[in-house]
Amino acid sequence: MKTLKKLITYLPVIYLAWLLSSCGGGVEGIDIKMNIPITVNTNEEFVTQITVTNTLNNSQTLLSIDIGDNYLEGIALLKTEPNFTEQMHIPIDNSVSYSFGEEIGPQETITIDLYWKALSEGEFSDEIDFCINSDFSFISKGARTKVGGENSNTTTGITTETVVETTTATNPSKETNTSSSEGIKISAKQLVDELESNEIRFMNNYKGKLLEVTGKIAGFDTGFLEDELVVNLDGGGGDWSITSVDCNLEKDQNEIVGNYNKGNKITIQGKCDGEIMGSPLLKHCIIVK
Repeated sequence: MKTLKKLITYLPVIYLAWLLSSCGGGVEGIDIKMNIPITVNTNEEFVTQITVTNTLNNSQTLLSIDIGDNYLEGIALLKTEPNFTEQMHIPIDNSVSYSFGEEIGPQETITIDLYWKALSEGEFSDEIDFCINSDFSFISKGARTKVGGENSNTTTGITTETVVETTTATNPSKETNTSSSEGIKISAKQLVDELESNEIRFMNNYKGKLLEVTGKIAGFDTGFLEDELVVNLDGGGGDWSITSVDCNLEKDQNEIVGNYNKGNKITIQGKCDGEIMGSPLLKHCIIVK
């Protein structure tokens, strides 16, 4: 059942990534400036402001903005103003795509604010793609930020680029969940229930955040790459349900997970990467207990 789920999930994604790979060029009359921080402190929250100008005498549309996984590896996107309408992770393209459908009028300038939090020390860089007017025309720009210790000074670098507006809105996590430096503590069943109740709220509350999820092991699986090990936590749907919390383990956890069996209770910490076919997805996971 899990293998079927994996095939259903990734075949359309492979096709979509192939389509997106042909996307590039053909964008004219869009100028963008971004104040991307060069360095920030660990656990610091910061804002990236983007100004987008349409220099043409006809309207243009920002369809989506895609942020590379490598940048999101240590920096979580908390919210955006204005908000995106939909988001999807594209494994083959290694990015998170946020849909907007925002019209930019002739000679109009739009300001977008991205709200981030630096989670881990290190240097994080990747491409940010802006799709304009069509899914097959975008402009790629680089983003690079170094996350230092608690006493690092924040330095902002202003880059001039081409393209449009931004993404996500995050609400505070529910009071029934415990948030700590180890992450938001929540049961697998509650996480699945929240996704089923309201997907947009689920994304706002948990996407890009560190979670510590406890539940019973429903099974073991491999990721898209065969050397990736996935632990499926029971979401409360019973033995025949394909709904679970899918936890992609770090490679150094493979030996540890060998001590667990199906049905055992386990606590896993990882970064929420959205959902796949109704199942919450955690990446870069480690076993807590």
